[in-house]
Amino acid sequence: MADVETDLRIRVLGPVRAWRGEDELELGSAHRRAVLAVLALSAGHPVSRHELIDAVWGEAPPASANGSIYTYVSGLRRIIDPELAPRSGAGVLASTGPGYTLRLGRDHVDVHEFDVRRSSAAQRRAAGDVPGALAELDAALALYRGEPLAGVPGPYAQTQRVRLTELRLTAVEDRAELLLELSRYDELVGELTVLCREHPLREKLPALLMRALHDSGRTAEALAVYETTAATLGELSGIDPGPELRRLHEQLLRSLPTPIRRPELFVGREAELKLLRTAVDGVLAGRGGMVWIEGAPGIGKTSLLAEALHDNTAKLLWAAADEVDRETPTRLLNATVSETLTPEQAVASVTRLCAQGPLIVVADNFQWADELPVRVWHRLGELTDQLPLLLIAACRPMQGKVHSGLVIGLGPLTADDAVLLAARQLGEPLSIQHRQAVGAGAGHPGYLRAIATDLAGPGKERCPSRELTAWLNDQLSSLSEPTRALLQRAALLGTTFSKAELDGPNADQLIEEAQQFGVLTASGETVCFQQPVVRTALYEHAPQAMRVALHHEYAEKLARSGADAVRVAEQLAAALPAVAPWAQDWVQVHIGTVAAERPGIAIDLLRSGSARPDTQLTAMLARLLFWQGWDPRPEASAVLARTSEPDLSAEMRWVLAYVNHRLGRIEEALEQVTEALNDEQVRELWLSRHQRLLERLADEPRAWHLTQALAWGDVRPRSGAPVIAGFQFLDDETAAEIGTPDLLDADAVWRMAPYRAMPGDLHRLLSGQHYWAGNWRGTVAEAEVLLTSDVSRPSYLSPDSAGFSHGSVALIDAHRGDWDAAAEHEQLAADTYARYGDSHQVLLMTQSMRAEWSGQLEQATDLLWPAVSGLTLWSRWLPRVIALALWGGSTAQVERVRNLLVSLPSEHLSPDQEAVREYCLGLIEADADRVHAAAVQLRNAEGLTLLASHAAADHACLLSKQGRAEEADRALDDAVRRYRTIGAVSDIWRLRTRMQALTSAGSECGHADQR
Repeated sequence: MADVETDLRIRVLGPVRAWRGEDELELGSAHRRAVLAVLALSAGHPVSRHELIDAVWGEAPPASANGSIYTYVSGLRRIIDPELAPRSGAGVLASTGPGYTLRLGRDHVDVHEFDVRRSSAAQRRAAGDVPGALAELDAALALYRGEPLAGVPGPYAQTQRVRLTELRLTAVEDRAELLLELSRYDELVGELTVLCREHPLREKLPALLMRALHDSGRTAEALAVYETTAATLGELSGIDPGPELRRLHEQLLRSLPTPIRRPELFVGREAELKLLRTAVDGVLAGRGGMVWIEGAPGIGKTSLLAEALHDNTAKLLWAAADEVDRETPTRLLNATVSETLTPEQAVASVTRLCAQGPLIVVADNFQWADELPVRVWHRLGELTDQLPLLLIAACRPMQGKVHSGLVIGLGPLTADDAVLLAARQLGEPLSIQHRQAVGAGAGHPGYLRAIATDLAGPGKERCPSRELTAWLNDQLSSLSEPTRALLQRAALLGTTFSKAELDGPNADQLIEEAQQFGVLTASGETVCFQQPVVRTALYEHAPQAMRVALHHEYAEKLARSGADAVRVAEQLAAALPAVAPWAQDWVQVHIGTVAAERPGIAIDLLRSGSARPDTQLTAMLARLLFWQGWDPRPEASAVLARTSEPDLSAEMRWVLAYVNHRLGRIEEALEQVTEALNDEQVRELWLSRHQRLLERLADEPRAWHLTQALAWGDVRPRSGAPVIAGFQFLDDETAAEIGTPDLLDADAVWRMAPYRAMPGDLHRLLSGQHYWAGNWRGTVAEAEVLLTSDVSRPSYLSPDSAGFSHGSVALIDAHRGDWDAAAEHEQLAADTYARYGDSHQVLLMTQSMRAEWSGQLEQATDLLWPAVSGLTLWSRWLPRVIALALWGGSTAQVERVRNLLVSLPSEHLSPDQEAVREYCLGLIEADADRVHAAAVQLRNAEGLTLLASHAAADHACLLSKQGRAEEADRALDDAVRRYRTIGAVSDIWRLRTRMQALTSAGSECGHADQR
């Protein structure tokens, strides 16, 4: 019998429960659940009434059993198929001969999904895909929600409980073997310790625990596990350990002493390693000491110790406590010296060991140590002044505790080290998407490894995957339940939130617990998730219906408290498409504030019907779409059809004309312009915009991109209309409010966009402005607006906008020294320009910087000349091209530029233009003082921070070339400081490379006058 298409899901790996979509079904009595469980476990196959009676009552059924089965099945049908006609055979629960069939696919019942995932795990392991096998087993085990068939009566349920529990334990053992293969010992030891106590007669569990302890360098503890297991088996069953466990015990005895295994993947931590190795060198020289390594769970304390101590020659004892067994450090000493130690006896025993040579004792996870091991540890600490004894304790941050000795605080890896660690684990360079996923780990090594494993899995385009989400949530299981609940609520508020937004008892204490665990960080009243991936995992772990309800609850609470409008809007947008009834009035009042800061959120709210229908709001939506570069014509046309306001009509007509013009629909653009210009009631503001657009329409088909190229690098002429994409069509009133093309007030532009139509082309202008001002976050933010895609709303901007955006990001990555990221964006930009025309200046500059980094100066220069050809001699790139050409010995073209610069009369130049000219002439004539004067003038100019930094760097080179060493050193420090302020890593490298060449070889700086 064929399965029925349905969204019904049934769980038996725990209490028997069922859902239709997001709604849980009320199944009724325990006997009814028992019947459903039998049918679910046999889904797709008929089950006779006789089999159901045996399953529910066994050998002693009541006389009414047959009628009861009929009643239970009828009740289940009403629940499962409430809209199905009685006695219909088309439902999920069908009558088949003398019994019934649950017509469900096996993927609708969790126990069958468990079987499929276990089988898939076995296949992946056989194929050598250990991470993939582990992910499948994690997903399979996550299906268990407690004791299988919990609360279900009958002999069948009891038999199945035993079977399903055994299957789970077998899967747990298989998972442990996979973790051993992946060297993930820390998480494995804690899990197996608990399982060994829960299942004392199952010998495979202590065998796995012994292997994990031994492989992580804790052989003495592994031997102690064997002794405990042997004693337990004898006490409970009167038997000795089996042959496999005995063989493993003998192997461990032969392996002592066990060297520390060096981590397969370890990056960074140079300063911390140096401190630890200095301490080790000290104990080898006879000087004792105490070291405390503090850090959040998974931050890499154990790996740091293993990296520092793997080649150590001193006697080494290593133990780790855990939440269950808090006396492990004491038992380690017991096993080593074969006696039970009091603090006094420990002193005597360690003294004897130190008499044999230097001794290092490591106590890992010391935060779990109980009172006795802590007392022993501190008594041993008193010996470090007298004996060659080094004590190293690794623990989580212990607030309020003062440690004696050296304290090493272990924080996140640097961004570069994080990328390196993930790339090594992944086995390939990271793509842009991979870098974004790795960035969400915020340098936490444990999370980075998990993310890289997640990305390496087949079909894992989405990160975090469901498997990683479950794993990350499981990592928080040692937090208290109230703290986990607080984190779940906090995840709804975003990566950053305030303490006031988290209501509830003891919030401060719970936040402190999460801080010590390394999940949250707080500064004053502001709290944020340290690793965005943890916040994402917490968020996605919550059911969708609960998220929507809580987002609405938070939004209403924030609105009533007078919170920032954007915070309220974020909560409302996160709940879409669901709209809270109260929100319509709120959106009506506050949407303008939201739109000025977060236009994307405002667009989502306005599109979703979060506000009541209103012509003014539709006009705002049209403006925002226009500002974001999306096609606003449907909204603008709707406003035109409804409004009688002359200015609003003229504004919407201008938007329509502008977009049609950009899309090559000239006749339609002319029609809108003509309509507006013929309306005598329209204000001058809109008349002038239409008039300027009409002048451009008369020039068609002049290529639009000819004006685009000027948006990034030119210091504009003192007089004459600027020809900057989008800006030349604005009215004088608007231009007066937002500034000049050289120096736009970015905040003013963004604030105006919801209320007065602003072309999306201005993002190019703002992006370039931020670049020269050294505000590179702003550059990337503006460029990324042009990358925003909306399948239903194609962009009206130039088809090369994506190339410009990727080129801009590539250029910033190049300045920052992130060449891998730059290469990927560079390629994406090059692909776009290959389709749509010549490369933009930003891409040429990036390619030139890469060539210079590789030592190919001639190629670097040749790439840049096209970027300034046809100048305007006021290109801000010009000094860079001249400096590079002179450094590489290419002077012919420089000479032509010099003659042009000298011939220009100063009275025709603005102050900024004069500074650029003086800078260029100072470079050509190797005049350090002239370049310095230009640098000072550029420094005082607004928005030219990068150009001023370049001038400071060239000034330092010229001083060094002229033998003015002390002045050159001061100028070098000044230039490096300026570059460092804006994050220009590769520019610092370029400057230092040139200065070193000048200092060591006495070669020319490249600014010598070759005339």
